[in-house]
Amino acid sequence: MPAWQLDIEGPVQGIGFRPFIYRLATSLSLKGWVTNTGQGVRVLIEGPEQTLSDFRQQVQNARTPPEVTRSDETTSILPPGNLPCRALAQSRLVWQEVPEQGSTSFRIKPKAPDEVALQGSVPPDTTICRACLEELFDPTNRRYRYPFIHCVDCGPRFSLIRQQPFERSNTTLAPFTLCDACESEYLNPEDRRFHAQTQICADCGPELRWYPGAHESREPINGEAALREAISALRKGGIIAIKGVGGFHLITNALQKPAVEALRSLKQRPHKPLALMVPNLASARLWQAGTPASESLLMGRDRPIVLAPAHPNPPMDLSRLNPGLRDIGLMLPYTALHWLLFEGLLFELQLTERALPDFSPRAVPIRDWLEAPHQVALVCTSANAPGEPISTTLEQCQKYWGKQLTGYLDYNREIAMPIEDAVIQSGSPPQVFRHGRGTSPLEIRLPLSSPSAILALGAYQKSTACLIQGDRALISPPIGDLGSLASLNALEQQALHLETLTGVKASQFVSDAHPDFPSTGLARRLAGERRGSLHCVWHHEAHLAAVLAEFPAFNTQPVLGLALDGFGLGPDQQWCGGELFYGQVGDWERLAFLEPLPLPGGERCTQEIWRLGLPDIERIPGNQALWGRVLKDSGHSTERLQTLIKWPRHPATSSLGRWFDRMAYLLGAAGTVSYEGQAAAELEAKAWRALNLHAGKQQPPPDASSAEAAVIAATVAPEGSPVVAANGELSLSHWVNTLSEIGDPDLAARAFHTGLAQGLLSWVEWALATHPVKTIVLAGGCFQNRLLRETLLTLLEQRGLSVLLPDKVPANDHAISLGQAWTVATLQLKGAR
Repeated sequence: MPAWQLDIEGPVQGIGFRPFIYRLATSLSLKGWVTNTGQGVRVLIEGPEQTLSDFRQQVQNARTPPEVTRSDETTSILPPGNLPCRALAQSRLVWQEVPEQGSTSFRIKPKAPDEVALQGSVPPDTTICRACLEELFDPTNRRYRYPFIHCVDCGPRFSLIRQQPFERSNTTLAPFTLCDACESEYLNPEDRRFHAQTQICADCGPELRWYPGAHESREPINGEAALREAISALRKGGIIAIKGVGGFHLITNALQKPAVEALRSLKQRPHKPLALMVPNLASARLWQAGTPASESLLMGRDRPIVLAPAHPNPPMDLSRLNPGLRDIGLMLPYTALHWLLFEGLLFELQLTERALPDFSPRAVPIRDWLEAPHQVALVCTSANAPGEPISTTLEQCQKYWGKQLTGYLDYNREIAMPIEDAVIQSGSPPQVFRHGRGTSPLEIRLPLSSPSAILALGAYQKSTACLIQGDRALISPPIGDLGSLASLNALEQQALHLETLTGVKASQFVSDAHPDFPSTGLARRLAGERRGSLHCVWHHEAHLAAVLAEFPAFNTQPVLGLALDGFGLGPDQQWCGGELFYGQVGDWERLAFLEPLPLPGGERCTQEIWRLGLPDIERIPGNQALWGRVLKDSGHSTERLQTLIKWPRHPATSSLGRWFDRMAYLLGAAGTVSYEGQAAAELEAKAWRALNLHAGKQQPPPDASSAEAAVIAATVAPEGSPVVAANGELSLSHWVNTLSEIGDPDLAARAFHTGLAQGLLSWVEWALATHPVKTIVLAGGCFQNRLLRETLLTLLEQRGLSVLLPDKVPANDHAISLGQAWTVATLQLKGAR
């Protein structure tokens, strides 16, 4: 009897793929088996020739499932989709005829102990599916109100896997032995939990545990009672720590102002925006002025935090959540526990709903209350100590927060790997700010196959690890800034976990060229311990390489590259952040820099941005208003400031990030910022306000003020934009000073963004005169500024250029590890190293 072997390489583990193949094969009465392999999944199939042909045809058809029409009525909880079919669409299928095996049935068999090291895709965590959600609130279902309900289609994956393949014994669910009922479901091909590796229920799975924050006893309150305690605490305006998929969050009731202020105080976060979790898409529309595109992001299976413009009339004053900003971050529930918290807040609080005056769980069908708009919202932020990685254990959380919290909602299952929520900004196109739960580890298919295993360890901020093996790059979740030993240890843990998941041991190690970054020291140590090779890559070259790693077709020809961010060390040992390049990955020529900006006080300028105004005091005699602000913001005496101004050896930087800070300060921003990028984000928000106010005006109206006329003119055809000097330097200082004299800060901010984009276009055109190319790469954290990004993108495309922006990988330093690894791989492929 004919037999075929099918090898499937791709994201086919942890999503119910083997049960999918089992059902398809048994429906056709075929024999054989399906198992995990080093590359993904292998199928041995035997039967009549025509039936085998039918099987093959159905597999091929499943690779291109028909599009499903989406509507609010059917997708406000979850988008439809068949995970195995979607995985097939992203996979490589290899068929080959093999000798008859004599199989008597079709079965799912475990991976052989001597199977080669796994190199298949690592499954990400996914949000609760609709079927599980229906079961959660079905009183007749045996998993009714069980906080850890999930199935073959949904639930934690990466956060609980210790090693591949994705089988229960390799996860943190291994200690939980299946009860008889779960075992029966697991073995039943007709059950939707057939071979679900995360199969559990209240009788055999993890249990909630509540620990009061101010209570001395270590005995927890368990189960449903623990849930009630947490809901009661939130109802009273308390702040609780809750163990999520990848770590602990601090949450509180967003509608209670004192609670939000207390949370900010605890987190030492006076200005940084806070994200909200709201029950559903209808509720999100009360808070965000969303678009179909941004709502699609909210509804994604990864359930990210989505940044989009705030609603003009939200349920509360948003200044306590996103002070000075235009966008607000929203996310939807992604676990059963989240839904149970919202249910408790809605019904126990007995909120008055205009649309549903007789609101109660018994009076309203599940679909109605799950999808109706509600004002209730939870502030949700990671429960890590400032500067530390996210906490994954109760002990870590209690050690820092102690009695400051109302309580801790824990559960007795380990988190294998810490992981935060993903963050994405809506736009055209949208921009990923941070990968995390649901999107990590991120896999990038490379243009070529690396000859060796390479482990890159990123830079200092938003640090990640990247492992390249063959033509795949696997990027870890971000750790954050490496300002503590705990953060550095977490980076090493993530790097080694990537090796464990892939069965690969790196022999090449890469770091930033900055000698003092902790990640540089880690790369040096690992290379020494393994007697491997150590490589260093310049910061902005890594930024450009990360973008090109996503676009295989553009790695064989020279391009122009704009690298714009806050800080990066250059080959001349200067602080850079605004550079124009020509070349290819591993072979870059720096053509020019932005005009250097003095940094009185060096790195202190990144927080004390009043220092960036000091050169303007000297440059603009008689600017008493600016002098008065600097005196007030600095707290220094006149004599001390005059000494600082006249100091002859201030360092300088070409950083566009610092130019944003300087412009923001000149237009009235606070002299000290409390988080990275604060001043630039507030400046962008001012510009959006002006844009909205003057939208569609191609010329100033007759009664326009001089300031309004200036910005409208700058919006349409900017004059006096940054000037390109003979040596290629893009000059900004005179132009910035001129803009700061516009009376309206919003109009000036708008003119700054428009003129800057026009100036960058002029810079590119200067380079094109001697380096004619068709493609330009935009990289670096400054391209998280949506207004600058979209304005410049339009100008460059109108010029006839192909523009490459980061797609799957963020523009910020999250991408550095990928760029580092791809640079070394490229040089080795070229034989340069």
